[in-house]
Amino acid sequence: MPAGVEHLVREHAAAVARCAERVGFDDAADFAAFFRRLAGESPGRWREAAAGR
Repeated sequence: MPAGVEHLVREHAAAVARCAERVGFDDAADFAAFFRRLAGESPGRWREAAAGR
């Protein structure tokens, strides 16, 4: 995997982890599952879609 792609994946994961922590989740995976139940898509996909709006 190219280094640039690894960097983007790490940065994205860190951002989700920070969001999870800020809203009271201890685990980013739990936050992502909760978000998916509410929004119908993962935080990453939602962010991508929101950027195109």
